[in-house]
Amino acid sequence: MRRSNPLYALLFLLVIGAAVVVGYVVASSVKIGPPRPLAILDRLATATPTAGHVQARLLTPTGPGGEAMTPIAPHATLEVPTPAAPTVVVPTFPPNTVATATPAASPPAGESTPSPAATTPTVTPSPSATPTRSNYLFLPASAPVGVEERGCFVGAVFGYVHDELGQPLPGVQLRVYDPWNHNFPTITKQPPDTGYYDVILGTGAATYYVVVVDAVGNQVSPTVAVVHPEGARACWYQVDFHRTRPQ
Repeated sequence: MRRSNPLYALLFLLVIGAAVVVGYVVASSVKIGPPRPLAILDRLATATPTAGHVQARLLTPTGPGGEAMTPIAPHATLEVPTPAAPTVVVPTFPPNTVATATPAASPPAGESTPSPAATTPTVTPSPSATPTRSNYLFLPASAPVGVEERGCFVGAVFGYVHDELGQPLPGVQLRVYDPWNHNFPTITKQPPDTGYYDVILGTGAATYYVVVVDAVGNQVSPTVAVVHPEGARACWYQVDFHRTRPQ
């Protein structure tokens, strides 16, 4: 007798076990029980997508009174009534309206009108004048003065030059000239006639000009005009100068 192979027996057992497992799974998936009626209402309530073209019959809707309602044609334009624009009332005012003040009521007879409280005027002090410094080193002390006591045998311009303290200054240079540019330079004297100068001129009618100059001839004072008219009783004219600041 031929002996069986153990390998074949093992394969046989595996096939039997697999068949049992498959049968158990199939039996578990099948529910056995009494037959139930088809849930037609549930299917109608639940929308089920249907593949392909479905022909449906549309019912004509009716209004509240039972009358048939006209369906809207495809691609028809629905006319929506446009609401009317609201009317805005703008208030108008008369042109050039000027508000007029209501006159105050007059007090009763016999009563005095109260006067407004007196206010103390505010006084703004005016700024004090700031003394200006002259650009000239010397200024004339006064206008030319004719001195009749010296007679008219000759004509002359004379005078004194003082410092800012009123002291006579020696060695100050002056220049006297006429409209024809005739120059007559001079210089103030030393003691005993400190600060004195004079220039001898003619007695005819003429106008002379007097200025103070520095050591190089630059003008350091305003020009003083000395007018000697025809027939004047004085031929000597005094022109004094004073220094405005220390040198």
